[in-house]
Amino acid sequence: MLNIRLQTLFTVLFLLISLTLIYGCSSKPPEEKMKKIIVDLYPKPVNSSNFNFEEFQITKDFKKKINGEEHYCIEANFKLTYDKANNGTTEKSTLESKQERYCFVKRAKVWYGAKTLVAP
Repeated sequence: MLNIRLQTLFTVLFLLISLTLIYGCSSKPPEEKMKKIIVDLYPKPVNSSNFNFEEFQITKDFKKKINGEEHYCIEANFKLTYDKANNGTTEKSTLESKQERYCFVKRAKVWYGAKTLVAP
């Protein structure tokens, strides 16, 4: 009787730990999170707003240990469209970037990122 209870307890604990490791310790941020971080980090022109990705392509991805932390790094090509205010009018403009490198790290449950020159 005690043996069956212990076996059930270990099975439940094993499943809980497995789920935590699979879903809680993701080593790659979701693409939408990467895009949000990139927009936050990207140098923006004066009087600009509403940044959206027209194109986004990851050309290379790799992991790198930086300051003792495991980072997920990408090299990406993208086009950003945005609204630019000019003398009371608003016009659409585009920024294009090629081979930009960004690294992302998860601390607690939050993803952080930085523009980087780190090579694979």
